[in-house]
Amino acid sequence: MRFDLDIVCLANSWKHGGRCVAGKIYSGARAGEWVRPVGPDVANRQISLMQMSYGQNQYADVLDIVRISFDGQEANTFQRENLVISNRPWIKLGAIQKNQIVGLLDAPPALWLNGMSSRFGFNDKIEAAMLTQCRSSLVIIRPNNPRVRIAEEYDSKIKIRILFEYNRQNYALTTTDLWAQETYRERGIGEHALPPVSAMTISLGEKLPNGNSTKIVAQIFKD
Repeated sequence: MRFDLDIVCLANSWKHGGRCVAGKIYSGARAGEWVRPVGPDVANRQISLMQMSYGQNQYADVLDIVRISFDGQEANTFQRENLVISNRPWIKLGAIQKNQIVGLLDAPPALWLNGMSSRFGFNDKIEAAMLTQCRSSLVIIRPNNPRVRIAEEYDSKIKIRILFEYNRQNYALTTTDLWAQETYRERGIGEHALPPVSAMTISLGEKLPNGNSTKIVAQIFKD
């Protein structure tokens, strides 16, 4: 059955040539619950610009309060927040101010489960068998000492990672944040400073071929 939800957008990042959009329900009994709108095409769950259009060349973006119509929950995924959008246009109801993000922050003791790292990351993976223990696949947190690392990784491809600390744990995660990719892609190999960061939205990515999931910095909110 089709239904509408009003969400405040807390991520608008790159995904397979489209966008990964996520946010929290803005009001009502379910306020604060995470939602990740996904496309109706099973093979291409990313959101296209056309799907997130308000019309007149305007598109949903972070901090917007958006009314989205859904057809139901996505099946066969550990990402419990995934809801399949309908063909109705998205409606902008307003926007929050950047200083209101603090009221939306999560406070998990850790970013899901720690202890599994890729060759180039740190605390950036979760094994397939452990994903059932993850009650959500999205969080928004305030990181400590965030910075950027640019390095050659698999197949000598340049990769941008965000290094930071959270609750005395170190992390080195890849990022799909559009601003970070545009700003740092052409910088040299090494570590680079970030401007002051007030929050970051972190997502567990879709399962890899081996069944594992990767922690991803989906959105960086600068002060």
